[in-house]
Amino acid sequence: MFIPLERVNMKKKFIAAVAAVVIGGTILIPTQSQAATGQTLLVWTDSVRKPGNDQFAKANPQHKIKVELNATLIQKVQVFNRVKKGWPDMYFDGAPNNVSLMQSKAFGYARDLTPLFPASYWKAFGTANDWCKIDGKMYCVKNDLAHTVLYYDQKLFDQFKYTVPKTMDEFRTIALDLAKNHPGYNVGHMGEGEIYQGWLWPSGCPMATVKGNKMIHNPKDPKCTRAVTMVQELLDAGVLKKEGSFSADAQKDNQAGKMLMNIGPSWWGDYVVKPEGSFGVPAGQINIAPTPKWPGETKNWSGAWGGGVYMISSHSTPAQAKVAAEMIMYSTMDKKFVVSADMVTYPAFPPSAKLWTADRAKSGYYKDGTNAGKVFYDSSLLIRPNVTPVRFNLDVMISAMGADIASGKKVADAFAKFASTIDSAGTQAGYEVSAK
Repeated sequence: MFIPLERVNMKKKFIAAVAAVVIGGTILIPTQSQAATGQTLLVWTDSVRKPGNDQFAKANPQHKIKVELNATLIQKVQVFNRVKKGWPDMYFDGAPNNVSLMQSKAFGYARDLTPLFPASYWKAFGTANDWCKIDGKMYCVKNDLAHTVLYYDQKLFDQFKYTVPKTMDEFRTIALDLAKNHPGYNVGHMGEGEIYQGWLWPSGCPMATVKGNKMIHNPKDPKCTRAVTMVQELLDAGVLKKEGSFSADAQKDNQAGKMLMNIGPSWWGDYVVKPEGSFGVPAGQINIAPTPKWPGETKNWSGAWGGGVYMISSHSTPAQAKVAAEMIMYSTMDKKFVVSADMVTYPAFPPSAKLWTADRAKSGYYKDGTNAGKVFYDSSLLIRPNVTPVRFNLDVMISAMGADIASGKKVADAFAKFASTIDSAGTQAGYEVSAK
């Protein structure tokens, strides 16, 4: 499915090369670090990012770069702070909310990256890296986006004579008709993070929006209650399943071809819908559409589920930080890596994203690959900005809400508990919590 592309042969110095990030549509990336030689770096990453990190280390033997699989810095950083050693110089975190914690005084890990990268690099990101901006400074680099889209089975839509929904009211109408006339089929699952990422977030629910030291938090807002109400209605109808998307029940149902449509993130197709060990939907059946619009909205807002970030240690030397920055640029810009078999997530860097969507368009999996690529790209520009990083572990709270729904609790009760924990955590984190 992935087609390796020719690596750009860079002979100019690194800084000169990245001065113009995109020239004539070609991405310029550093193939050899021009930073001070002889640097020793420790890099913590995950299995998806490791190949790119290893490639950079191999291409730069003048540095001693140790790349380790480790995703637990949030649990260890305060121990490192006490003993004054152990911090990785560069860290990939698959939970993007953690940047706010890692940048806070309590953790003190994340370095201000603004001066480490050329202005042209930040400019080429557009708004895709705004998640990493705290008080006007960039404390991370987005590796990938995980914006939501609507996955739907074209074969079933044709069979049942449905029209792809453009609004959530149309989504609801189709779902209720499916429940009545085609029992056993489904429009998604709710026992993981689905309600937050695919419903509350695109709806505009003001759950955790930080502005300075103020956190906007209003679970009684109609944009929250409308999502909660619809999810409960579709659960009661049996067309939304309370079990999570990664459960054995979800796999059994969807391997049997019971998924009509599903709001999921950009990695859903490669990780969940396609693999034989998961939903196992055959090639040529699935199409992609924008996340349906909620009433009163003018845009097809997306939520996001994931979208990891790179951080660089505030404890590293300037020379080490420079090498780490070059490694990040390599991982986000290298043409060969961003469409490699290991890079299944949507690149946050827009020029790289165009390569990724073009690769998906010709992969042969989606029924209309060209349209799928366009929808992936357009939707990446519509991640609703009402959610921002916070100085507490929001992901744990989202998972707990999903678990409550999976256990059979009413959605309103699970949501109320979730909202209460956010309110308490926000106050404890020092935010001024406000409904507006």
